[in-house]
Amino acid sequence: MIEAVETDSGVTFSVRAQPNAKKNAIVGKYGGRIKIAVAAVPEKGKANKAIADLIAKELNIKNSQVNVVSGLTSKDKKIHITGLSIKDLKGLEL
Repeated sequence: MIEAVETDSGVTFSVRAQPNAKKNAIVGKYGGRIKIAVAAVPEKGKANKAIADLIAKELNIKNSQVNVVSGLTSKDKKIHITGLSIKDLKGLEL
């Protein structure tokens, strides 16, 4: 089960990044996190932006609502989405 925390401003959850993948996709679960593969390289924030863009696309929300709040240089990241609740994350298979 994926762990997510609802806050006053939105919801926070963990992801496991897989940069340099063949395509951008949510590939499943990994140790309580959502595993996300992105084709972008992990340099200068390119992979972080690709992860945020993919999450926004999957949830049909604005890119500005998705923020990487920790783990900017790590494969394990915390994502915060403003304006949503845990039940709104069903598009990500939580």
